Amino acid sequence: MVCKVKHPLVRVEWLDAYNQASWVDDGKPSEDLTVTFGLLVTRSDAWVQLAASHVPGPGRGYWGGMWNIPAGMVKRIQTIQSKPVCEVKKKPRRTGAA
Repeated sequence: MVCKVKHPLVRVEWLDAYNQASWVDDGKPSEDLTVTFGLLVTRSDAWVQLAASHVPGPGRGYWGGMWNIPAGMVKRIQTIQSKPVCEVKKKPRRTGAA
């Protein structure tokens, strides 16, 4: 069975907030970017929404593993596949003959 995914697979680089709960030698925050991969659900001036899974259904279907990233924190979005296709191969049926 082949399923066509209507949302691009993307790589998002973004600056995340973090907390240092122990003693540190300087108070300088890191500018290292967080990298998240997923299906691009929506993108607006306020948010970038990614999902790890999608099940088609009524309306927009059902989403699993949602990430809601503030758009102002996003530094780069790279499309990995614009129209990903997944293929699920069925296992061969066993016959009753031994």
